[in-house]
Amino acid sequence: MSYRDDIYISVKRSFDENAQKARREADERRRRLSEKYSDMAEVEAELSQTALSVFKAATDGRASLDEKLAQLKERNRELLLRRSELLQKYGYPQDYFMPEYGCKKCSDTGTFEGKMCICMKNELAKRMTQISGLGILADKMTFENFDLSYYCDNQSEYDNMEFILGKLKAYVESFSKENNDSLLLLGTTGTGKTHLSVALASAVIKRGYYVIYNTAQNIFADFEYDKFKRAQNEPSRSEKYFDCELLVIDDLGTENVNQFTTSCLYNLVNTRYCEGKAMIINTNLSHKELRTKYDDRIFSRLAGEFKPFVFTGKDVRMKKLLMN
Repeated sequence: MSYRDDIYISVKRSFDENAQKARREADERRRRLSEKYSDMAEVEAELSQTALSVFKAATDGRASLDEKLAQLKERNRELLLRRSELLQKYGYPQDYFMPEYGCKKCSDTGTFEGKMCICMKNELAKRMTQISGLGILADKMTFENFDLSYYCDNQSEYDNMEFILGKLKAYVESFSKENNDSLLLLGTTGTGKTHLSVALASAVIKRGYYVIYNTAQNIFADFEYDKFKRAQNEPSRSEKYFDCELLVIDDLGTENVNQFTTSCLYNLVNTRYCEGKAMIINTNLSHKELRTKYDDRIFSRLAGEFKPFVFTGKDVRMKKLLMN
Protein backbone atom coordinates (compact mmCIF):
# COMPACT_ATOMS: atom_id res chain seq x y z
CA MET A 1 0.00 0.00 0.00
CA SER A 2 1.16 3.54 -0.68
CA TYR A 3 -1.41 6.06 0.44
CA ARG A 4 -0.47 9.64 -0.30
CA ASP A 5 1.56 10.93 2.65
CA ASP A 6 -0.57 14.03 3.17
CA ILE A 7 -3.76 11.95 3.14
CA TYR A 8 -2.37 9.40 5.61
CA ILE A 9 -1.09 12.12 7.96
CA SER A 10 -4.45 13.92 7.84
CA VAL A 11 -6.42 10.74 8.58
CA LYS A 12 -4.07 9.67 11.39
CA ARG A 13 -4.34 13.12 12.94
CA SER A 14 -8.14 13.01 12.84
CA PHE A 15 -8.09 9.54 14.46
CA ASP A 16 -5.80 10.82 17.25
CA GLU A 17 -8.04 13.84 17.78
CA ASN A 18 -11.15 11.64 17.97
CA ALA A 19 -9.49 9.36 20.52
CA GLN A 20 -8.40 12.32 22.65
CA LYS A 21 -11.88 13.82 22.48
CA ALA A 22 -13.44 10.52 23.57
CA ARG A 23 -11.10 10.33 26.59
CA ARG A 24 -11.75 13.97 27.53
CA GLU A 25 -15.50 13.43 27.40
CA ALA A 26 -15.18 10.29 29.55
CA ASP A 27 -13.11 12.24 32.09
CA GLU A 28 -15.73 14.99 32.07
CA ARG A 29 -18.52 12.48 32.80
CA ARG A 30 -16.47 11.09 35.67
CA ARG A 31 -15.85 14.59 37.04
CA ARG A 32 -19.52 15.59 36.90
CA LEU A 33 -20.68 12.47 38.76
CA SER A 34 -17.95 12.90 41.36
CA GLU A 35 -19.14 16.45 41.98
CA LYS A 36 -22.74 15.28 42.22
CA TYR A 37 -22.24 12.24 44.46
CA SER A 38 -19.75 12.23 47.34
CA ASP A 39 -19.55 8.42 47.57
CA MET A 40 -18.65 8.27 43.87
CA ALA A 41 -16.01 10.95 44.46
CA GLU A 42 -14.40 8.82 47.17
CA VAL A 43 -14.22 5.77 44.90
CA GLU A 44 -12.76 7.77 42.02
CA ALA A 45 -10.21 9.46 44.26
CA GLU A 46 -8.89 6.12 45.51
CA LEU A 47 -8.90 4.60 42.03
CA SER A 48 -6.85 7.51 40.73
CA GLN A 49 -4.16 6.68 43.30
CA THR A 50 -3.71 3.11 42.03
CA ALA A 51 -0.72 3.89 39.82
CA LEU A 52 0.98 5.82 42.63
CA SER A 53 0.31 2.98 45.07
CA VAL A 54 1.92 0.48 42.67
CA PHE A 55 4.98 2.70 42.36
CA LYS A 56 5.28 3.01 46.14
CA ALA A 57 4.94 -0.74 46.55
CA ALA A 58 7.71 -1.28 44.04
CA THR A 59 10.07 1.01 45.93
CA ASP A 60 9.28 -0.20 49.44
CA GLY A 61 11.33 -3.39 49.13
CA ARG A 62 11.52 -6.43 46.87
CA ALA A 63 10.67 -9.05 49.50
CA SER A 64 6.99 -8.15 49.89
CA LEU A 65 6.36 -6.69 46.45
CA ASP A 66 4.23 -9.57 45.14
CA GLU A 67 2.11 -9.56 48.27
CA LYS A 68 1.58 -5.79 48.11
CA LEU A 69 0.69 -5.91 44.44
CA ALA A 70 -1.82 -8.70 45.13
CA GLN A 71 -3.41 -6.57 47.85
CA LEU A 72 -3.59 -3.55 45.54
CA LYS A 73 -5.14 -5.68 42.80
CA GLU A 74 -7.79 -6.97 45.17
CA ARG A 75 -8.53 -3.46 46.46
CA ASN A 76 -8.79 -2.18 42.90
CA ARG A 77 -11.28 -4.95 42.10
CA GLU A 78 -13.37 -3.97 45.12
CA LEU A 79 -13.37 -0.31 44.07
CA LEU A 80 -14.47 -1.14 40.53
CA LEU A 81 -17.27 -3.30 41.92
CA ARG A 82 -18.30 -0.43 44.20
CA ARG A 83 -18.25 1.99 41.24
CA SER A 84 -20.45 -0.42 39.29
CA GLU A 85 -22.94 -0.58 42.15
CA LEU A 86 -23.03 3.22 42.40
CA LEU A 87 -23.57 3.67 38.67
CA GLN A 88 -26.49 1.25 38.85
CA LYS A 89 -27.82 2.98 41.97
CA TYR A 90 -27.84 6.40 40.32
CA GLY A 91 -29.23 5.15 37.01
CA TYR A 92 -26.19 5.22 34.75
CA PRO A 93 -24.98 2.48 32.36
CA GLN A 94 -22.00 0.37 33.42
CA ASP A 95 -19.81 1.79 30.65
CA TYR A 96 -20.65 5.41 31.47
CA PHE A 97 -17.03 6.23 32.27
CA MET A 98 -15.61 4.45 29.24
CA PRO A 99 -14.48 6.55 26.27
CA GLU A 100 -16.93 6.35 23.36
CA TYR A 101 -14.56 5.55 20.52
CA GLY A 102 -15.76 5.57 16.93
CA CYS A 103 -14.25 2.12 16.40
CA LYS A 104 -14.67 -0.45 19.18
CA LYS A 105 -11.98 -2.72 17.69
CA CYS A 106 -9.02 -0.32 17.66
CA SER A 107 -10.24 2.41 20.06
CA ASP A 108 -9.57 4.96 17.29
CA THR A 109 -5.86 4.15 17.14
CA GLY A 110 -6.15 2.90 13.55
CA THR A 111 -4.32 -0.31 14.47
CA PHE A 112 -5.78 -3.67 15.49
CA GLU A 113 -3.75 -6.77 16.29
CA GLY A 114 -0.63 -5.24 14.82
CA LYS A 115 -2.26 -4.33 11.49
CA MET A 116 -4.09 -1.33 10.07
CA CYS A 117 -7.68 -1.48 11.30
CA ILE A 118 -10.45 -1.75 8.75
CA CYS A 119 -11.88 1.57 9.96
CA MET A 120 -8.68 3.40 8.97
CA LYS A 121 -8.51 1.55 5.65
CA ASN A 122 -12.06 2.65 4.91
CA GLU A 123 -11.39 6.26 5.84
CA LEU A 124 -8.21 6.36 3.77
CA ALA A 125 -10.08 4.87 0.80
CA LYS A 126 -12.81 7.47 1.25
CA ARG A 127 -10.29 10.33 1.24
CA MET A 128 -8.37 8.87 -1.71
CA THR A 129 -11.63 8.48 -3.63
CA GLN A 130 -12.46 12.14 -2.96
CA ILE A 131 -9.29 13.29 -4.71
CA SER A 132 -9.44 10.64 -7.47
CA GLY A 133 -11.99 12.39 -9.65
CA LEU A 134 -14.41 9.45 -9.50
CA GLY A 135 -17.04 11.43 -7.61
CA ILE A 136 -20.46 9.78 -7.40
CA LEU A 137 -19.44 7.23 -10.03
CA ALA A 138 -17.54 5.29 -7.37
CA ASP A 139 -20.83 4.25 -5.73
CA LYS A 140 -22.82 3.86 -8.94
CA MET A 141 -20.40 1.73 -10.94
CA THR A 142 -18.98 -1.31 -9.18
CA PHE A 143 -18.00 -4.84 -10.10
CA GLU A 144 -20.94 -6.07 -8.04
CA ASN A 145 -23.60 -4.19 -10.01
CA PHE A 146 -22.14 -4.83 -13.46
CA ASP A 147 -24.98 -6.85 -15.00
CA LEU A 148 -23.88 -9.41 -17.56
CA SER A 149 -27.50 -10.20 -18.40
CA TYR A 150 -27.54 -7.22 -20.79
CA TYR A 151 -25.20 -9.22 -23.02
CA CYS A 152 -27.12 -12.50 -22.98
CA ASP A 153 -28.76 -11.94 -26.40
CA ASN A 154 -25.54 -13.16 -28.00
CA GLN A 155 -23.57 -16.00 -26.38
CA SER A 156 -20.21 -14.98 -27.83
CA GLU A 157 -20.68 -11.40 -26.59
CA TYR A 158 -21.72 -12.69 -23.18
CA ASP A 159 -18.67 -14.96 -22.99
CA ASN A 160 -16.39 -12.11 -24.05
CA MET A 161 -17.74 -9.72 -21.42
CA GLU A 162 -17.61 -12.42 -18.74
CA PHE A 163 -13.96 -12.99 -19.70
CA ILE A 164 -13.15 -9.25 -19.52
CA LEU A 165 -14.92 -8.89 -16.15
CA GLY A 166 -12.85 -11.74 -14.72
CA LYS A 167 -9.61 -10.34 -16.11
CA LEU A 168 -10.24 -6.86 -14.69
CA LYS A 169 -11.07 -8.28 -11.26
CA ALA A 170 -7.85 -10.30 -11.36
CA TYR A 171 -5.97 -7.15 -12.39
CA VAL A 172 -7.14 -5.43 -9.21
CA GLU A 173 -6.07 -8.33 -6.98
CA SER A 174 -2.58 -8.48 -8.48
CA PHE A 175 -2.03 -4.73 -8.82
CA SER A 176 1.17 -3.43 -7.24
CA LYS A 177 4.04 -1.09 -8.05
CA GLU A 178 5.84 -4.01 -9.65
CA ASN A 179 2.81 -5.66 -11.29
CA ASN A 180 0.86 -2.92 -13.02
CA ASP A 181 0.28 -3.47 -16.72
CA SER A 182 -1.48 -0.76 -18.70
CA LEU A 183 -4.80 -1.63 -20.33
CA LEU A 184 -6.60 -0.34 -23.42
CA LEU A 185 -10.37 -0.79 -23.34
CA LEU A 186 -11.89 -0.50 -26.82
CA GLY A 187 -15.51 -0.68 -27.93
CA THR A 188 -18.49 1.26 -29.15
CA THR A 189 -20.55 3.57 -26.96
CA GLY A 190 -22.44 2.02 -24.05
CA THR A 191 -20.71 -1.36 -23.96
CA GLY A 192 -19.49 -1.03 -20.36
CA LYS A 193 -15.99 0.47 -20.64
CA THR A 194 -16.63 3.37 -18.27
CA HIS A 195 -18.49 1.20 -15.76
CA LEU A 196 -15.72 -1.37 -15.49
CA SER A 197 -12.88 1.15 -15.50
CA VAL A 198 -14.56 3.06 -12.65
CA ALA A 199 -15.12 -0.20 -10.76
CA LEU A 200 -11.48 -1.13 -11.28
CA ALA A 201 -10.24 2.30 -10.17
CA SER A 202 -12.38 2.19 -7.01
CA ALA A 203 -11.16 -1.30 -6.14
CA VAL A 204 -7.51 -0.33 -6.64
CA ILE A 205 -8.03 2.68 -4.35
CA LYS A 206 -9.44 0.37 -1.66
CA ARG A 207 -6.22 -1.64 -1.89
CA GLY A 208 -4.34 1.51 -0.90
CA TYR A 209 -3.09 2.97 -4.17
CA TYR A 210 -3.19 6.53 -5.49
CA VAL A 211 -5.58 6.65 -8.47
CA ILE A 212 -6.71 9.51 -10.70
CA TYR A 213 -9.68 9.23 -13.04
CA ASN A 214 -10.73 11.81 -15.63
CA THR A 215 -11.95 12.24 -19.17
CA ALA A 216 -9.50 12.97 -21.97
CA GLN A 217 -11.14 16.36 -22.55
CA ASN A 218 -10.69 17.42 -18.92
CA ILE A 219 -7.12 16.14 -18.75
CA PHE A 220 -6.01 18.12 -21.80
CA ALA A 221 -7.90 21.18 -20.52
CA ASP A 222 -5.78 20.96 -17.35
CA PHE A 223 -2.59 20.75 -19.40
CA GLU A 224 -3.73 23.75 -21.44
CA TYR A 225 -4.51 25.72 -18.29
CA ASP A 226 -1.09 25.00 -16.80
CA LYS A 227 0.64 25.97 -20.04
CA PHE A 228 -1.19 29.19 -20.86
CA LYS A 229 -3.18 30.45 -17.84
CA ARG A 230 -1.68 29.28 -14.55
CA ALA A 231 -0.36 32.02 -12.26
CA GLN A 232 3.24 31.77 -11.04
CA ASN A 233 2.44 30.52 -7.54
CA GLU A 234 -0.72 28.59 -8.43
CA PRO A 235 -0.65 24.79 -7.93
CA SER A 236 -0.39 22.67 -11.06
CA ARG A 237 -3.55 21.01 -12.32
CA SER A 238 -1.76 18.44 -14.47
CA GLU A 239 0.95 17.23 -12.07
CA LYS A 240 -1.35 14.63 -10.53
CA TYR A 241 -1.59 12.80 -13.86
CA PHE A 242 2.12 12.02 -13.60
CA ASP A 243 2.23 11.43 -9.83
CA CYS A 244 -0.59 8.89 -9.38
CA GLU A 245 0.10 5.17 -9.39
CA LEU A 246 -2.84 4.42 -11.70
CA LEU A 247 -4.24 6.90 -14.22
CA VAL A 248 -7.58 6.18 -15.88
CA ILE A 249 -8.34 8.20 -19.02
CA ASP A 250 -11.95 7.94 -20.15
CA ASP A 251 -13.18 8.68 -23.69
CA LEU A 252 -9.84 9.13 -25.43
CA GLY A 253 -10.55 10.39 -28.92
CA THR A 254 -13.37 12.77 -27.95
CA GLU A 255 -10.89 15.60 -27.33
CA ASN A 256 -9.93 18.13 -29.99
CA VAL A 257 -6.83 16.51 -31.47
CA ASN A 258 -4.20 19.08 -32.38
CA GLN A 259 -0.46 19.55 -32.05
CA PHE A 260 -0.73 20.58 -28.39
CA THR A 261 -2.98 17.74 -27.21
CA THR A 262 -0.98 15.21 -29.21
CA SER A 263 2.24 16.43 -27.59
CA CYS A 264 0.65 16.27 -24.11
CA LEU A 265 -0.70 12.77 -24.70
CA TYR A 266 2.63 11.41 -25.89
CA ASN A 267 4.50 13.04 -23.01
CA LEU A 268 2.01 11.63 -20.50
CA VAL A 269 1.95 8.10 -21.94
CA ASN A 270 5.70 7.94 -22.51
CA THR A 271 6.65 9.40 -19.12
CA ARG A 272 4.39 7.03 -17.22
CA TYR A 273 5.65 4.09 -19.28
CA CYS A 274 9.28 4.98 -18.55
CA GLU A 275 8.50 5.33 -14.83
CA GLY A 276 6.65 2.01 -14.72
CA LYS A 277 3.28 3.58 -13.83
CA ALA A 278 0.07 2.00 -15.03
CA MET A 279 -2.67 3.52 -17.17
CA ILE A 280 -6.17 2.45 -18.18
CA ILE A 281 -7.39 4.11 -21.37
CA ASN A 282 -11.00 3.85 -22.60
CA THR A 283 -11.86 4.74 -26.17
CA ASN A 284 -14.70 4.30 -28.64
CA LEU A 285 -12.12 4.11 -31.41
CA SER A 286 -10.86 0.92 -32.99
CA HIS A 287 -7.16 0.16 -33.46
CA LYS A 288 -7.49 1.34 -37.07
CA GLU A 289 -9.12 4.62 -36.00
CA LEU A 290 -6.47 5.18 -33.34
CA ARG A 291 -3.75 4.80 -35.96
CA THR A 292 -5.49 7.36 -38.15
CA LYS A 293 -6.20 9.87 -35.37
CA TYR A 294 -2.83 9.85 -33.58
CA ASP A 295 0.75 9.91 -34.83
CA ASP A 296 2.97 6.85 -35.00
CA ARG A 297 4.71 7.52 -31.66
CA ILE A 298 1.45 7.46 -29.72
CA PHE A 299 -0.06 4.55 -31.63
CA SER A 300 3.13 2.56 -31.13
CA ARG A 301 2.89 3.00 -27.37
CA LEU A 302 -0.84 2.19 -27.27
CA ALA A 303 -0.55 -0.85 -29.51
CA GLY A 304 2.73 -2.16 -28.10
CA GLU A 305 2.59 -1.44 -24.37
CA PHE A 306 -1.14 -1.65 -23.52
CA LYS A 307 -3.05 -4.92 -23.16
CA PRO A 308 -6.20 -4.57 -25.32
CA PHE A 309 -9.70 -5.64 -24.30
CA VAL A 310 -12.38 -5.26 -26.94
CA PHE A 311 -15.88 -4.67 -25.51
CA THR A 312 -18.67 -6.07 -27.64
CA GLY A 313 -22.45 -5.86 -27.65
CA LYS A 314 -25.15 -3.28 -28.20
CA ASP A 315 -25.50 -0.01 -26.29
CA VAL A 316 -26.37 -1.10 -22.73
CA ARG A 317 -27.49 2.39 -21.79
CA MET A 318 -30.13 2.30 -24.53
CA LYS A 319 -31.25 -1.15 -23.39
CA LYS A 320 -31.73 0.19 -19.86
CA LEU A 321 -33.77 3.13 -21.13
CA LEU A 322 -36.01 0.87 -23.19
CA MET A 323 -36.57 -1.45 -20.22
CA ASN A 324 -37.60 1.36 -17.86
